[in-house]
Order: sequence, then structure tokens, then C-alpha cells
Amino acid sequence: MKFNVNSIKNLAVTSTLALSLTGFAAAQTTTESANSAGNTATQAQSGKNGLGLSADQKSQIKQIRQNQKQQIQAVKADNSLSKDQKKAKVNDIRQNSTSQINGLLTPEQQKKFAEKRANHKGRRHHKHQNS
Repeated sequence: MKFNVNSIKNLAVTSTLALSLTGFAAAQTTTESANSAGNTATQAQSGKNGLGLSADQKSQIKQIRQNQKQQIQAVKADNSLSKDQKKAKVNDIRQNSTSQINGLLTPEQQKKFAEKRANHKGRRHHKHQNS
């Protein structure tokens, strides 16, 4: 089997290129893993919602949300109410839950919570306008 100089050069260049790309891909994967681990740590520290809730606050809010969900389901299942009545009751339930949650939060948390709610409402309103 004969090898000419150009074939050997092409093989060497191709091999070098393949190894370089493999090293680059491995380095990129390592960097992405480190970044996602950092993001997870940041989320764990500040909490999923960024309010910095204590374990007790999380537990109480979870209970409020569960009660809210049950009450809303009961309203939706009540066939004696009109659509408008159901809508009004659901809004009352949500406002009541929000008030209860606000009562559990520190002033700083309340401010962040209000900002998040306003931002969420703004996105929902914008989404409905574009539909």
C-alpha cells in the first residue's frame, strides 16, 4: 500500500481538526454544566419565586394555594351559579388568597410579590391583546 505525501498531510490535518473539535465540545459541555449548577444554586438560595421565603412561609403558602384550588373547583362545579357569578366568586377567592399570602410576607417580600404579580398580569394582558 502506497501513501503519498498529500494523503498523509490531509489525514494529519483531519485528525487534528477532529481532536480539536472534540476538546472544544467537551469544554463547552463542562462550562454549561457549571453554569446550570450555579443557576440551580441561585434559585435554591433565593427560592423558586425569588422572594426568599422561609420553610414555614412556603408551607403556609402551599396550604393557602391548596385551599384556593379546592374552593375554585367547588365554585366551578356549582351549577346553580351563572357564569358571571362563578367568575366573581373565583376573583374573590383569589383576592382573599393573595391577602392571606401578603399577611405572611415581610414588607420587602410584599414589594417583590406585588412586582411579580403586576409583571405577570402585564404579560397576560399583552398576550390577550395579541390573540
